[in-house]
Amino acid sequence: MLDKLYSVGFDGKLIIYDCPFGGSPAVAKKLDHAHDAGITCLIAQKNAIDNNEWLMTGSFDKTAKVWSLDGKLIFKFVDFTQPVTGLTYVHATKTVWIGKKKISFKLSKIEC
Repeated sequence: MLDKLYSVGFDGKLIIYDCPFGGSPAVAKKLDHAHDAGITCLIAQKNAIDNNEWLMTGSFDKTAKVWSLDGKLIFKFVDFTQPVTGLTYVHATKTVWIGKKKISFKLSKIEC
């Protein structure tokens, strides 16, 4: 059952909604400056086996950020030379691949 909904946009905001069963979504938290530029991608990972839960966002500000599910910043990756345009979590290897804006993608592997 879905109990949270996450929204990001080119305005740099991260909005977390509570989604009660049978009810309407309501804003639980709004981060007006989650990034310094538009947010291009978002992934969420929730693993009940090892109790590991997080969000990750990428942005035109050339950063990727890891957040708790309630919107607290956990870690910021800042060494990218291009805007971050893609994120994917590979469950089998517990790694995140980060794509950067360029004609040919160069992926960065980050172990979780």
